[in-house]
Amino acid sequence: MISSPMARVLRVCALLGLALATGWSTAASAAGPMATGGPTSQPIGHYDFCKTSPAECSIHPGNLAPATMT
Repeated sequence: MISSPMARVLRVCALLGLALATGWSTAASAAGPMATGGPTSQPIGHYDFCKTSPAECSIHPGNLAPATMT
């Protein structure tokens, strides 16, 4: 086995990298799913678009029911 100082440094770096990667993956898997639902604010891109193109945002459809999936 190579015992030069550079090889030792390389082995230590590999061990540290493996330890860090393992620690991050266990923390990520322990976290629960992201909470969703509830009211949200208007996306800033939509707001800017409606400021520059008000005619596009003034359309109001008559049927606001969810689309039926086939």
